[in-house]
Amino acid sequence: MTRIAILVPLLAFAAYATIAQQPAPPPSNEEPVAKMGVNGVKAPVAIRIPEAEFPPEARRSQMNGRCAISMIVDVKGRPKNVALIRCSDNEFATNALKAAEHYQFKPATNAEGGPVPVRINLDVRFRIFGEGISAKNPQIKVASSFRTPPDVTSSGPDASGVYPLTTAVTAPRLTVFKDAGYGDAAFGVLGTSPCDVLLTIDAKGVPSDAQATQCERPGVIKPLVQSLLKSQYSPGSLNGQPVPVRASIHIEFDGFAPTK
Repeated sequence: MTRIAILVPLLAFAAYATIAQQPAPPPSNEEPVAKMGVNGVKAPVAIRIPEAEFPPEARRSQMNGRCAISMIVDVKGRPKNVALIRCSDNEFATNALKAAEHYQFKPATNAEGGPVPVRINLDVRFRIFGEGISAKNPQIKVASSFRTPPDVTSSGPDASGVYPLTTAVTAPRLTVFKDAGYGDAAFGVLGTSPCDVLLTIDAKGVPSDAQATQCERPGVIKPLVQSLLKSQYSPGSLNGQPVPVRASIHIEFDGFAPTK
């Protein structure tokens, strides 16, 4: 991880940038973009990282932030097609893009060592740090819904007394999402990284036995399962009484909660 620090009296402001591959089709009028790790293609290396100016309003409110930016690094190591994927707050977008446009790289290379264009992501982080400083970090949001598990043929409980979620049962509810890495995995890619996970919520709202059945991006499965097992729920119920329920929960990355 590359670190850029801007030092001022009492406070220090840093922008962090990491590189990740962002698969996407190349523009029709551009040279075909290679894929890192495929056929011996090696990633570009940042050799010039301009300082990203910390937005004054975010500094006044002591608000940390981050932006995900997509770009093509051409055969001369220059950024092209620089585009914003998302930011934790719009305050950071302009300065993150300005900095990204002036990066310089040692270009990606193919198996023969020749330069090739590749598409990458930059994860640009803005952080206030210093003695006595307690800046606010962005909190991710997710959209969730509970659904009937696939292949359910009965509304009755199984041998362990766990009910499948059907119309006869009031669904559990996700009350507090405890992020254990899903936000980082979903942050830097286009889309909402949706997943369906089978989950048992007992009569006290305790989750267990999480099993992903479908995910748009395999890289988010492990951190999402860990996040769901750490999260808090209100239990499902039958005739007004809490009961253990087996359900499929659909999760999508929904951006960031407003910083208060």
